[in-house]
Amino acid sequence: MKKLSKNLLVSLTLALSFQSMAFAENDRHNLSNNPIGSMLGLSSLEYSYKIFDHMTIGLTGASGRIKISNTQIAGDSYGVISRIYFQPAFVNDSWYIVAAATKMKHYEVSITKNAIKYTGKLKETDISGGVGYHWFWSSFNANLGALMTNQPNLELRDVSGNKYKNYDKTVSAEFNIGWKF
Repeated sequence: MKKLSKNLLVSLTLALSFQSMAFAENDRHNLSNNPIGSMLGLSSLEYSYKIFDHMTIGLTGASGRIKISNTQIAGDSYGVISRIYFQPAFVNDSWYIVAAATKMKHYEVSITKNAIKYTGKLKETDISGGVGYHWFWSSFNANLGALMTNQPNLELRDVSGNKYKNYDKTVSAEFNIGWKF
């Protein structure tokens, strides 16, 4: 069922993208995904709507688990995002300013070191802001940005309460590829 839903979503996105190529100036929607996170196991999706020539507002969601070596990140989230573009949105390549609010559900980070598992939970709500650049080619597009968040340092502890290490989670990056229609 999950694979069927993903295939239907991809097919719908591609169909709408090809249909919209002739009307690029009037595109008001963008559907994007972080391909690196998806390849690693944390699927994300962002839908943005152009409300003004230079501004978009959208919804985000992510779910899954990333496991690299002895580190694992797992959970679900949803939120809202807005971008203000210096050039007309979805038409020209442009720098942008981004603001987002994300509700995190059950996000847990764990590291296993010397057969001891250290875990920590991310704060429930993440408020972030930053800057980035968005490239547009016909209906395909990509963006890359840097964000500052309100997330405090992430403390990892074992079951006895022994501290492993703090991770600074105040700076993050965004990279998405998308299709406008």
